[in-house]
Amino acid sequence: MEKKIIDDLKTLVEYAIDSASSMIGDNPKDDFMPLFIILTGNKEVHIIGTPFLAQTDEEATQIKNAVANVIRQKIIELRAIAYVHISEAWITSHPIGTDLSTVLAPSKSDARKEVLVVVGRDQDGKAFMSHIDIDRSDDGGKVLGKRRDETDYEPVHGRFSNLFS
Repeated sequence: MEKKIIDDLKTLVEYAIDSASSMIGDNPKDDFMPLFIILTGNKEVHIIGTPFLAQTDEEATQIKNAVANVIRQKIIELRAIAYVHISEAWITSHPIGTDLSTVLAPSKSDARKEVLVVVGRDQDGKAFMSHIDIDRSDDGGKVLGKRRDETDYEPVHGRFSNLFS
């Protein structure tokens, strides 16, 4: 088997998605631990698991903010050129122009959809986002479904969307 060269955001994203798909396929009933995959200028790949174990929404927010700060420091320390964050999430869809302050959070909505969300960024500001549907079987296992890439994604918010700043 030929070894893949991971040297930019695009190849890092594909590596992250392949790795997550393999982990989910091997353990379909287990929770997927959120990961940060960091690429250095020396073409080294560092994988950091970041479990978000919280009992309340407030606690979860505090933990996620702390993780963002730790990863931001790790990016500086490693002299990273790109990173990818990959985790399970809930999403909802709304018509264009919807005032999002008036809608329920996806985790509280009956119209939510479970996805694997992949957010990547490089030091030059190039961004990538993908949603991969998670389909649950009757026994609780999960299978990855349709993938939707947003290569022209311009993140405007989100604690993990630009950790280079």
